[in-house]
Amino acid sequence: MALLKCDICDGSLTMEVDGESAKCDVCGMKHTKERLRVKLKEADGDSSDNSSSSF
Repeated sequence: MALLKCDICDGSLTMEVDGESAKCDVCGMKHTKERLRVKLKEADGDSSDNSSSSF
């Protein structure tokens, strides 16, 4: 599973209890569910380019 990072400060994101957004642990920026979907697709694309996987 990809670790999602904040668009603003590159801090780690933590899902909110409601499951509708994630909040940056560093700067407090909220990321919508739609933005998280885009970030996951981007992360999947990046990981598929890497042929050496530890799993």
